[in-house]
Amino acid sequence: YGDQFEENWNIYQHEISNISNIPIVEVGGNHDMFGIKSVLSQKNYMIDYSRAFNRSNTLSEKDFLVHSFLVGRSKTNVIAVNPYEFPSPHPPLLFFMQYSTQTLDLLSSEIRKSPSKSIVISHYPIGTMHSKRSSAGFKFSEIIGSQSSVLAYLTGHTHPKNLDVLHHGKGNLEIIGPASFQRS
Repeated sequence: YGDQFEENWNIYQHEISNISNIPIVEVGGNHDMFGIKSVLSQKNYMIDYSRAFNRSNTLSEKDFLVHSFLVGRSKTNVIAVNPYEFPSPHPPLLFFMQYSTQTLDLLSSEIRKSPSKSIVISHYPIGTMHSKRSSAGFKFSEIIGSQSSVLAYLTGHTHPKNLDVLHHGKGNLEIIGPASFQRS
């Protein structure tokens, strides 16, 4: 399955160490999550080096798949979705992602129990995913596109030159952001 390089995560942690005035909630991307045998593996450096996930709040695969964070003074609910199955393959095999029924059920539950409106974040734009249906019969785009309690879906992965803004369902937004290493 290959290995992650812990030094890369040390560099990342050092680079974000001076950022204290904005909340940071990370989600794993295809180049972050390759070759990890299980979510609690010692090689899953994301839960050792990110601000959002750690070994205290990530006790099971469910905790990693979908997790809510209240951020900022407004206590905005940010729902992070890491739709990975373990063991995870190499990055080229993670270019397209399938959202499982379990992940969709966990997301629906987090949206329902949120004390406020939510922003959903994940690495994968809707155009790069295949969605199963939740137990209630909804695909991912229907869950984030038709819930009035979802403000927006923030994503990346395709590295557009500028922000891409798409509308889903009843007009909810998907915002695909450019990569920071390409566009500061």
